[in-house]
Amino acid sequence: MPPPLAECALQAWAECEPTGMLLPADKLPLLLPAICLRVPGGMDTPEKAQKLNTAFKARGDSGEVPSLFQEWLRVRDGQVHFLYFWRAFVDAAHLAAGEDNGDARSMADAIGAELDALRDSILESHHETTQLIPARTVIDSVNAAAASSSFPLFWSMAVETVNSLTEAVQQFSLDDLAVMILPWIQAASTWEQRHLEQQTNREARLREREEGLMVNVHVYDVSQEEKVQKLNRVLAHQYSPLKLGGVFHAGIEVLGLEWAYGASDDATRPGVSCMKPRSHPMHHYRQSMYLGRTPLSEGEIGEIISSMLEEYPGDDYDLLRRNCCHFADDFARRLKVGGIPGWVCRLASIGAGLETALQKAQGIPALNGVVDKVMGAVLPQAPDSD
Repeated sequence: MPPPLAECALQAWAECEPTGMLLPADKLPLLLPAICLRVPGGMDTPEKAQKLNTAFKARGDSGEVPSLFQEWLRVRDGQVHFLYFWRAFVDAAHLAAGEDNGDARSMADAIGAELDALRDSILESHHETTQLIPARTVIDSVNAAAASSSFPLFWSMAVETVNSLTEAVQQFSLDDLAVMILPWIQAASTWEQRHLEQQTNREARLREREEGLMVNVHVYDVSQEEKVQKLNRVLAHQYSPLKLGGVFHAGIEVLGLEWAYGASDDATRPGVSCMKPRSHPMHHYRQSMYLGRTPLSEGEIGEIISSMLEEYPGDDYDLLRRNCCHFADDFARRLKVGGIPGWVCRLASIGAGLETALQKAQGIPALNGVVDKVMGAVLPQAPDSD
């Protein structure tokens, strides 16, 4: 599919090396061959090439009469304006296309045709006044284009732009209007792709609602310390079928966000936070695992998150008994996809059990001196929070 006509016109204009929205008319004779070659489909067949040639070839017995294309440009004060160039370029393309002009077009070309109509309406107003165009005339033209458009979402952007500008501007020059319309030309060229992406996303969301929303757990090495990463590679290598445990942070991804739990000294700050998946700023990303699809709706998931915000305050965090991995496991179970892999929490579980035993042992005078040594040997030093 060739680029939309408006975009091709813009590219041809840029190659003419204009000064802003103006091009000296005396440069045109040398530029016409390059402009002609820019017309999409103009050289597809000998018949189309011949038709296009009638638009760009000088007329008269000895070529003393300017070409049709030059006539369409409406040269004023020795200058060609972009808006007239754009119209002449599109007219040349339609002349070359002939009967093929009615063939099925892309969405971008359909929007381009609506932009053509808007441009012609504005140029007609300019031709009648030869002065600045009243803001009310521009507003009426854009609103009329939007009202009759097959792409109302596209034109909502244009209407919003015009309304915001006309609050401060009472009249528009052709340069003002060209600068305003240029982004619309560029947006038209990508609108079809954006529309397809939005449609794909809508279908994916619908499919997720029917099949269940996907849930992942993302595992990190606690902190950015290389020593912690080395320890985890030894105790729980990513590709090992048997993992003994390690010093990990974990977060649950659902609805496109990753939810995690961490410590906070401020009782007013929640311990639960969300972020872009696999991007926790405090920890080193390690790997992700698919847990399944939750049968719960988006509303039900939101209710669970609201409850857990209350149940997991930051000042209730405990490195061994109530940490990020415990939160992730609890959240996954509430989402009905089962818990997270046991090895993610294993070291904390061992440490919690050992701590309980050693606390009891502290009541025995002979063992008091070895408690701290044993805990230090079993549990690597980890940051205060996840």
